[in-house]
Amino acid sequence: MRATAKLETAAGEVGAASSRLSVTFESEGGVFADVDRAISERRRLWLRYYSPARDELTEREVDPIRLFAVGHTYMEGWCRLSEARRTFRLDRVAEIRLLDAPSAPPELELRDLSEGLVQPAAEDPEVVIEVGPGGRWVAEYYPHDSAEELPDGGLRVTLRTPDPASLRRLALRLGGEGRITAPGDLAESARQAAREALAAYDGAL
Repeated sequence: MRATAKLETAAGEVGAASSRLSVTFESEGGVFADVDRAISERRRLWLRYYSPARDELTEREVDPIRLFAVGHTYMEGWCRLSEARRTFRLDRVAEIRLLDAPSAPPELELRDLSEGLVQPAAEDPEVVIEVGPGGRWVAEYYPHDSAEELPDGGLRVTLRTPDPASLRRLALRLGGEGRITAPGDLAESARQAAREALAAYDGAL
């Protein structure tokens, strides 16, 4: 079965295959082939994976579940490092090896991917986040209504979420590379969380 057909089949398991699916195999082809083989042979994978949120490479073992494409090509698998289901973008895999260990992910209900990885509702509260050049990854990771260019090379990202308070953790991860600007009460609570985190860090020194 062709690679694109396999991806469309994976998406079609839970929804009709979308014409928005697109894959860039030039940089992902080797990784795709290894993941596809691991799934077929039910073997575990070892990855060196780049996380833009932390700007670091991590090493982990993963039991692959499926390949799919929503704009980019992804592998869904059971991560042995975090002991949780995780999604990995193939073009961020720096190194990959098939292991002799069998792949044994727990029984998981497959998520509906026909409308993308995450789909906020129109009635969800609106949040505005301004990020510097080092925080542009936010626009890749979070579905958003708009992403306006800022003079310093950053972005003003407007998004919706059913749980705005959860974005305080995002603001803490961004540090000096980003801040919540609206709504005002969330922006203030994020600043307060940052002050408390800094005080706790200073107290630990």
